Amino acid sequence: MNRFEFNTGDHKEEEEKVLVGRSYGKEVLYRFRKNKGAWISFFIIILLIVIALAAPAVSPYSYKEVHSEYSNLPPRIPGLEKLGIFNGVSHGQNMYEAKNCTDKYFFFGTDNLGRDIWTRVWEGTRISLLIAALSVSLPLKHIQVNSPFGVRKDPMNKRTKRIHNGLDLKAKFEEVYSMLPGVVTAASYSTNGGYYVTINHGICVCSYLHLSKILVRTGQRVTAGYILPQ
Repeated sequence: MNRFEFNTGDHKEEEEKVLVGRSYGKEVLYRFRKNKGAWISFFIIILLIVIALAAPAVSPYSYKEVHSEYSNLPPRIPGLEKLGIFNGVSHGQNMYEAKNCTDKYFFFGTDNLGRDIWTRVWEGTRISLLIAALSVSLPLKHIQVNSPFGVRKDPMNKRTKRIHNGLDLKAKFEEVYSMLPGVVTAASYSTNGGYYVTINHGICVCSYLHLSKILVRTGQRVTAGYILPQ
């Protein structure tokens, strides 16, 4: 059985409001509802995705178009210009009038080549989101949770409740993949964890435990989806 574990430090049992026997899906939803930071992060990600997909269609320009005659224009947005903001004025001068393009609107202005910054920003966001999506991998080809994160009965004495700060996944001599890019900080053997690999992913540190063998070494850089061991 392969297992990966988040190195999140010590946990106090009284701080864990987890019911033993709750399904993994319900456990995920329960923790998500209780975590305000997760809600805010989820909303921001969804908002970015929606804007990145829809925003370029609002502008009549593509991110590759070059209009040298409209270079370095300040932002100008319909409706808001009547309120005195985003009205194309820079240093007291209406740059759109100066360049004889009062019929044009560049929501974020233009760069020194006259390219629309609005479409370039959101096209870049699309690429960044795609790269982020491709930079994440599942640890196994098939995910079956044997024991979720949280409070559970001690697997040794079957009576005492203890915090399980890992996630046990069912596997038998299957390839294990790095979930994110990172650096291997440990590749060794321990009495409790068996053969294991610990990777610093930057945003978190994960240990992949109970392995049959190790195929990486300490200090090695790995990408998402890199085969660690079996």
